[in-house]
Amino acid sequence: MKRQLRSGSADDMSSRRAILAATGAGIATAISGCLGATGSTGGSEETTTEESSATATTDAENESTPEASERQDITYRGRFKRVGLAPAVNDGGIALGAWREQGLDVEYVTSSGAQAAAKSVASGKEKFGNGGIMAVLQLIESGAPLVVLGQVADPMGGVVSLKETGIESWTDLEGKVVGMFPFGSTGPAAKTAMRTAGVDVSKVTFQNVQPGAGLKLLLHGELDAMIKYFPQMQDRLEAEGEEANVLKTSDVLDHLGVTLYTRREVVENEPDLVDRFTKGWLNAFQLWATNVDEVIDVYKPLAAGEFDEELERRTLGDLYASQVPPKEIGLEYGKGWTPPEKLRHTVDIAERAGLIEGNLDPETVYTNRFIEQNQELAVETAETLYETLQEYDAGPNSV
Repeated sequence: MKRQLRSGSADDMSSRRAILAATGAGIATAISGCLGATGSTGGSEETTTEESSATATTDAENESTPEASERQDITYRGRFKRVGLAPAVNDGGIALGAWREQGLDVEYVTSSGAQAAAKSVASGKEKFGNGGIMAVLQLIESGAPLVVLGQVADPMGGVVSLKETGIESWTDLEGKVVGMFPFGSTGPAAKTAMRTAGVDVSKVTFQNVQPGAGLKLLLHGELDAMIKYFPQMQDRLEAEGEEANVLKTSDVLDHLGVTLYTRREVVENEPDLVDRFTKGWLNAFQLWATNVDEVIDVYKPLAAGEFDEELERRTLGDLYASQVPPKEIGLEYGKGWTPPEKLRHTVDIAERAGLIEGNLDPETVYTNRFIEQNQELAVETAETLYETLQEYDAGPNSV
């Protein structure tokens, strides 16, 4: 059963969208080569945080309950710029009132990578953030006081190649040139998957590639394969008339992906705030599933670079599939719940990938407390996402 969304009338929504201001830096020019900082999902080097924020305020919002003067201002830090549709759930949730119902005025700001976002939250600049769990684990091991609150999305990294290269299994990568971002977790995770699948990685040539360059280099034959967020890369290749093969890292490693997190002191000293933020976060995913057209309308003027709505909609099923837990988890615990066993396995994968040294106690890095406090809402959110997935050729375990 879908819950009634208390987001105002259609006219209210139009008013909110009308006043949103577009922000965000452009996408870097696609060139190959080694980088010092990238828009990756994490990394072991300092990355420069480039902020892009959007807020909306209207008379209709100010008349909502609780009153504007009573609401608490919160900044939520995202892991990458507004590229693709993944960040849209946050901007849509803000504009359509998901957090406002909880007495929060949320500002969503973006970063140049998951580690940059996590460092910013760890420093106290923001209360909450999202990012690849590998980057968060690295920082926790180095002393950052971060705590994982819930799961945002499954890992969507993979090794993408043109079908003509004949890379149909992991061992087919031997003797090939594979592109990867020089920093972040996708490359080390993919290498770990290769080793797990029996690949002699010494026989694979790895080429550092700047974000945005992978498609061009694959099409020009300068790379045989690219380690990448795979749904849109696959779709873009097919838009160029090329068939693509994909080796999914999670098929081999079965690790956790993108997480919601905060500082430990926020959990300990402001539990009511964390609870309200979690409620708003779950409400935002319901709006994303039930009001996707409105969410996309809100998001389009904010997206960095050229926003290809047709392309984004073609891979929307994959994105939904990555954001909903397997049904055995979602129907019992709900959206966002972190399986303890899978977290322990993820810590082991991070150690095997060389991302952490292995002295991290998995039990100290997360809490399911706030998902459990809102179990009915969390389960309802998962059920809403499952219902939406029925419209697409994708299931909750397809990614």
